[in-house]
Amino acid sequence: MANASLSWPSVSGSGPETVIVPVLFGVIFLLGMVGNMLVLVVLGHLRPGGRPSRSATNIFILNLSIADCSFLVFCVPFQATIYSLPEWVFGAFFCKWVHYLVMTTMLVSIFTLVAMSVDRYIAVVHAKRSLCIRSKRNATLGVGVIWLLSLLIAIPVAQHQALMRGHRQAPNSSFCWEHWADNPAAKQVYKVTILVVGYLLPLVLITCCYAKVGVGARGDGDGWLATVLLVVAVFLISWLPHHIITMWAEFGKFPLNDISFTFRIIAHCLAYGNSCINPIIYAFLSENFRTACRQVFTCKGLLHYQQRKKQEKCSSAQKFLAQAQIHLKRGGGSRPILDVPSVTLMVLTGAVHSSSPPLLIIVASERQLSEMFPMFYGGVAPKAATG
Repeated sequence: MANASLSWPSVSGSGPETVIVPVLFGVIFLLGMVGNMLVLVVLGHLRPGGRPSRSATNIFILNLSIADCSFLVFCVPFQATIYSLPEWVFGAFFCKWVHYLVMTTMLVSIFTLVAMSVDRYIAVVHAKRSLCIRSKRNATLGVGVIWLLSLLIAIPVAQHQALMRGHRQAPNSSFCWEHWADNPAAKQVYKVTILVVGYLLPLVLITCCYAKVGVGARGDGDGWLATVLLVVAVFLISWLPHHIITMWAEFGKFPLNDISFTFRIIAHCLAYGNSCINPIIYAFLSENFRTACRQVFTCKGLLHYQQRKKQEKCSSAQKFLAQAQIHLKRGGGSRPILDVPSVTLMVLTGAVHSSSPPLLIIVASERQLSEMFPMFYGGVAPKAATG
C-alpha cells in the first residue's frame, strides 16, 4: 500500500504536498484511532448486560477494530513521510516489515468484514442452527484463521520489499520499493491474487450475504436495504481506486503527472477512511453498542447500570428465599439458615416486627463468616443448619 515508487512527481520533498498530505493523513489517522479505540474500550468493558462481551458478533467487531487500528498505525504515519521527506529514513528493517504488516492488517480487516457478513447471514437465514454455529469458540477460531491466512498471503511483500538507491532525480537517496527483478511475472500473479482474494471475492461474498439477510429481514421495512447498500458501497468505493492504480501500474503505463499524483492521494485517503468508517457502520449504528457506550462513559448510564444490577440481586435473593421456604423467627439475633458445600447464606435481622424483610444478606464461605462474625460462632467452625 505504502510504496514509494508511486509517490510522484517529485522526490525533492519541497512541494505543497509535503505539508498538505501529512495534515490530511493526520486528520484521518486521529479520527480512525479515536473511533476504533472507543469500540475497543466499550466492548472490552461492558455489554448491555453489564459483563464482558462474549458474543460472536462482538468478537468480530473487536478483531475488526484491532485490525483497523493496526493498519492505521503501520500505514498512515510512514506513508505521510514518503510524501513529506525526500527519502526513506527508517532503514531496511522497517522498510520490509512495515509494508508486510500493512498488507497483513489490510487483509485481516477485509476478511473480518467478510466473516461478519457470513455471521449475520447465518443468524438471520439459518436462525435455528445459528446457536450452534455462532458460538464464542467458533468465532475465536475464525479470527485465528483470518490472521493466519493474512500473515501467509503477505509473505511475498516481506520477501521483495527492499531499500533501493539510484533514482534518476536523487541518485544518493534511499527509497523503499518492491523489487521483483528476478521474476516480474510472479509479481503480476501476486498482484492479481491480492485483487481477487482481497477485493473481488470479498465484495461478492459481502454483497450476497447481506442481500440474503435483507430478504430475510424485509419485514423491517426499507432499513435493511439502506444498510446493505451502505455496507457494499463503502467497501466498493474505499478500495476500488487503490486496486485501479495497482493494476494500471502493473499491466499498463500509469501516467506520471499532477492528475495521477492527486488520484493516488485520493486513493490513499479512501483506503484509510475505510478504517474510520467501519466503527460507525458496524458498532455505532448498533443500539446495543450505543447502550453499552452510555454505560461506560456517562454518569447517568453508570448509575442506571448500578441500580439495575442492585435490583437484579435483590430480586434474585427474594426468589431464592421464597423457593427455599425460609421462615424467620420473631425478634433479633442471627443464625446461618442454609448450608451448601463451601457456601453459607446468613440473614441478619434486627429487633423488628416478624414481617419486616431482612436488613442484610451475606453470601460467603463458612471460614469468611467465622472471621467476620466471631461472636456468632464462639471461636469454632460453624455447623450446618438443622432447621
